[in-house]
Amino acid sequence: MALKKNRFQPEDIKIVAIHIPEFIVEQREYYENPSKLSGYDIEMEHETAYNDEHYAARFRLFFNIRGKNNNNEPAGVSAKILLEFHFKLDNGEKYFIRENGNTKINLEMAANLLSVAYATARGIILQLTLPSALGGVILPVMDAAKWIKENQTKN
Repeated sequence: MALKKNRFQPEDIKIVAIHIPEFIVEQREYYENPSKLSGYDIEMEHETAYNDEHYAARFRLFFNIRGKNNNNEPAGVSAKILLEFHFKLDNGEKYFIRENGNTKINLEMAANLLSVAYATARGIILQLTLPSALGGVILPVMDAAKWIKENQTKN
């Protein structure tokens, strides 16, 4: 029995640019009364844009991170981070769906683009937050397809 060839090919994704338009750490309150951090509250939002003419995509990931103390209360340290990823899609015609005058990208490709952006963001955020009172935030692993379904992207 022959295996069905998957339409999605990971090597079709090319990262062409990564920007950090915003990175703000508020930590003065923490240093006035330092305590060991016991964890973080992390909120993430994303915004997407697709260009079916040039087979390109842009993902913006917005993060709000707040350190917590041992009592699970705010510890006086927080970060606001915006990361922007630009992608080029080889063989892009396979991934864009045109229906009723609207253009969408298929869920598998959208989920993989978000996975690449988020995984890259994990490393960037760890490095950005290491020298701060946050001490190096490691974002949790996520299910990108589930995230997209629960938080409809803006096209």
